Amino acid sequence: FEGGFTLEAAEAVLDLPDSCESTWAVDVVHALVQKSLVRRVSQKRFDLLRTVQEYVHTRLSRLNPQLPAAAQTRHAHYFAALSESAAIADRCADTDNLVAACRRAVACRSTPDALGNLLNAWAVLRLTGPFNVALGLADAVAELPGPGVHRYRIRAFCAPSFPEGFGGPEI
Repeated sequence: FEGGFTLEAAEAVLDLPDSCESTWAVDVVHALVQKSLVRRVSQKRFDLLRTVQEYVHTRLSRLNPQLPAAAQTRHAHYFAALSESAAIADRCADTDNLVAACRRAVACRSTPDALGNLLNAWAVLRLTGPFNVALGLADAVAELPGPGVHRYRIRAFCAPSFPEGFGGPEI
């Protein structure tokens, strides 16, 4: 996760084995909070320290090199499926997750996840900025294969959301 997470997001992204003693995401998150590896930052949100993220990524990679990519795919699926109201909830708390999920989906060439995350990131970034990040995401997604995915449609769809002088279809 980037910039924190909710229990709902953790449930969607964690892949807990059946043999795990705590097979519920809430139990895992609670245990990590008790061990000071995860911080509770509000009633609904948690945060994972960057050093802990790096450690977990390294450990997962050593166990199975596909595990980090699988977690990132689940992350992208979850955030792509959010409604616009969920994306902007809690004062746009998931901005970093949406941007990271969109970038990862583009890197994996996952057009559906990239588009879903772009739309949700756009909903947030039109309220908070930075506008250049939104335009960069739109340009990156426009380069992906797929029906209806090309620069003009994406930029034309997104540009009206920005104040005058920011973005727009430059085709």
